[in-house]
Amino acid sequence: MNTKVFFLAIIGLALFSCSENEAIDKVNVTGELSVVVTLTPETKDVLTAFTGNDIKSFNLATREIVFVNPTTADNLRTRITGLFATMTFYLNERPLLDSVCVYSPLASFYYNDLTFVSIDSKCYLLDGFPASDNLGASKEKAQRLREENAQARKAEWDTFIKYLRDTGKLVE
Repeated sequence: MNTKVFFLAIIGLALFSCSENEAIDKVNVTGELSVVVTLTPETKDVLTAFTGNDIKSFNLATREIVFVNPTTADNLRTRITGLFATMTFYLNERPLLDSVCVYSPLASFYYNDLTFVSIDSKCYLLDGFPASDNLGASKEKAQRLREENAQARKAEWDTFIKYLRDTGKLVE
């Protein structure tokens, strides 16, 4: 009996490992940085993707991402039609920033972790959305959560910023 359970566990682990890599395998990863957008972290169905070569600049003060080709941002907006989607940033094919919320204009909730937002045809990577000033009585709690979450991913964020600086894409 124990041998059967062990064998099934090994087979299950192998199948689970394969399904985790399917999203990456479906995307032609060119360059060191790649970003995959999926419906949810669990489904791994790729909605769209882009690479570091598609990023023209990232403004550290405003957190705006400017793309080389404006159609990249348009593609992100048109493919993300539901309420939920997530982005995973890969550096050298390894997850760097995982489960980044893609905030939909259809959503009415607020999110207190790293969020990709498109506002007035501009794209941003923010520590939460909407701005904590718009949250009324929840402002202090939201700001505290955002700071805690930013601190929890500080090493990954610093690596992302270093990549952008090293490739000449960071606006400071």
